[in-house]
Amino acid sequence: MSSPTPARSGVHPRRVTRRPRRWASASIAALALVLTACSGSETTSAPAPSSPSSPSTELGATAPAAGELVGTAMGWSADAVPGVEQSVIGTWMARDSWENLALGQWLTDNPTYVAYVAEHPDGAADIGVPLVPHDSDTPFDDLLREAASGARDADYRSMGTRLAAASPATVYARVWWEMNLRPMSDGIDRELFKAAWAHAVPLIREGFAAGARPGQTLSVVFSPNADGADYEEFYPGDDLVDLMALDAYGQRWGSSTPSDAELLALLGQQLDRFTQFARSHGKGVAMAEWGNVADKADGGDEQMQGLGDFPPYVALVLDWAAREEAEYLVYFNSPDAGVGQTLQDTPQSLSMLQGAWSSAVR
Repeated sequence: MSSPTPARSGVHPRRVTRRPRRWASASIAALALVLTACSGSETTSAPAPSSPSSPSTELGATAPAAGELVGTAMGWSADAVPGVEQSVIGTWMARDSWENLALGQWLTDNPTYVAYVAEHPDGAADIGVPLVPHDSDTPFDDLLREAASGARDADYRSMGTRLAAASPATVYARVWWEMNLRPMSDGIDRELFKAAWAHAVPLIREGFAAGARPGQTLSVVFSPNADGADYEEFYPGDDLVDLMALDAYGQRWGSSTPSDAELLALLGQQLDRFTQFARSHGKGVAMAEWGNVADKADGGDEQMQGLGDFPPYVALVLDWAAREEAEYLVYFNSPDAGVGQTLQDTPQSLSMLQGAWSSAVR
């Protein structure tokens, strides 16, 4: 989702280092969701790609066996998910001006995030980090040229330092998250994007290292939208990315409500494509934004079309996380930005998530 202008209270209206622990095999209701190890900017060997999933068989919401889930952190952005322990929080930084980028604005203005960091200093945060202030009126390519030219080097170092100061022990920085989301992506020159990323990321890492506490780590995350333009065109290079995280909501874009089978087939294809891309670059995977989308009926308007309370989507994501050893999952639990509902509005899906946590064999 593309985040609107940040508010001053509540959540952004958008939108530890430990050894992995192994969990016993279980049904989808027994999927365990626990905090995994983070290695900072160091990349470990990714698991081999699995065979493609078969979403057409997953209409029953109880279908896929989970197998073993290795250390996947579970959390949310926006409203709390009752009955689920939060081991990673999702939030975003402001992207309206260079000044606010340098200050890390929004991190310290978000009371929910500030409280989480205070209560969980050894926890993890998934943070949307702007590459340029693309909520300003300046054309995207002009901003990217400015970034690549070196004119904003001090701002990027400052951003990295602020990330360290305002964050828990493990930081996942999703640089220009959903850069491939249309129509925004139509105004972005891919080569300029990669040049700006290549210039900015080392400076962000440098600033973070200068301000980091002992044991605090930063992972730079490449995070496209599953339903956007070809994200392969934006990929900046393996040495500039530590992890890949997908934003994949339970929806398709269109004017009519999809069938159960259509939606699951689409999502299965999106997950398979993303996983294969990440593995081809030796990267681990995560799900930075996910959530069921409201059933908006056939209104004739092009918009996000979901199925409301649709547990098979939750089962699909949880099974993918178990199979691919996803590093973390962050549920976007807000009705904003076209989602139209929260988990509290979808009791069957909420129950599945709660069961996945409470049934874990520790």
